[in-house]
Amino acid sequence: MPSYGALLVSSPVSIYAGARGSGSRISKSCSTSFRGGMGSGDLSVGMAGDLAGMGGIQNEKETMQSLNDLLASYLDRMRSLETKNQKLESKIREHLEKKGPQVRDWSHYFKTIEDLRAQNFANTVDNPRIVLQIDNARLAADDFRIK
Repeated sequence: MPSYGALLVSSPVSIYAGARGSGSRISKSCSTSFRGGMGSGDLSVGMAGDLAGMGGIQNEKETMQSLNDLLASYLDRMRSLETKNQKLESKIREHLEKKGPQVRDWSHYFKTIEDLRAQNFANTVDNPRIVLQIDNARLAADDFRIK
């Protein structure tokens, strides 16, 4: 049966939200001490009971209120970003409708590509033939030198 001893939490909190200087800043400093135990009940029940005995519920309420405020500001920011995103998407859609679909015809390149492939194949086949002729010429030159 694990047991948790007294734990002192003291944390100044400073949170920045927003991009490029816009947004909000929330600062808070709080100190909470609690002792939780794992008896026959749940950890949260044990912690809540210990916090109630030490006046920690007030700090917990303040923490929850702070978190709720942060969540509310985050949700407001998300709503505004969604609205801006929808406006941008509609502008993009309008622009594409005005411009029309762009279909490019690449068929005039196919003839050039086929010609280059044929040249590449011919050179690939021709290279070993040239190497063989060079070797034969070397051997013939060596034979002439010897004779």
